[in-house]
Amino acid sequence: MTSVDAQSARRRWADRLAAAAVPALRDSPLGFVMSADLPRPETGALAELVARWRDDAGHRRAADPWLLAHLIGGRDEAEAAALRGAAAWNSGAPPQPWGVLWAEVCGAAHAAAGPMTQRVLAGEGPLFPEVHQQAIEVWTEGELTGLHALSVLARTQGPASAVHARVASAAQWLIAELQPDNATNRPWGVHVFAELAAGGDMLADLYAQTLLHNTMAGRLTPDRFSAAILLHSAMCLRS
Repeated sequence: MTSVDAQSARRRWADRLAAAAVPALRDSPLGFVMSADLPRPETGALAELVARWRDDAGHRRAADPWLLAHLIGGRDEAEAAALRGAAAWNSGAPPQPWGVLWAEVCGAAHAAAGPMTQRVLAGEGPLFPEVHQQAIEVWTEGELTGLHALSVLARTQGPASAVHARVASAAQWLIAELQPDNATNRPWGVHVFAELAAGGDMLADLYAQTLLHNTMAGRLTPDRFSAAILLHSAMCLRS
């Protein structure tokens, strides 16, 4: 497959993911992210959106607000700092390691890699092998959530970077060992598999298709948070 073919395949995947996200987000508070015709809320309103975010079932996991903060982006450092503050975990017990990874990747983007990031980068295969004794659904979603976070960091590095190689290693391990059907139907990391698919990896293509299919299973549109993940994944493929 030529580089032109791969770029075209990435664009097709990006369009496909964005199209799936639009119906759920068009009339939501995140509608402005998709349309330049809608006014962007002021910084305070954006921070409140991130701080108050809950999914359709009323849940807020540690990784969720970081995804939203990164999806919204900051017009300047002051706004970015406000979004980071709104995303910070401040509820009860410490979050699972993938929540910590998201906080390190997005919350300290201009600082040295945090302890969780360093630990993840030093390994091979699964990002969080210490969690394998938990329920398979928890581990699967955790690995996919962490993969999505690490892919954000990889996009600030070159394609030959250690971070990029670690993303590929974790993705290939997931393809071989953990089926996305084990998770909770949120399409975390779908763009990572779509990008591998664009390079000709048919197993990665099937994995990406399954993630997208699962998030739409039994419904016409994904839930709002799954749609936010899809839109963020589309943006990653286009960057």
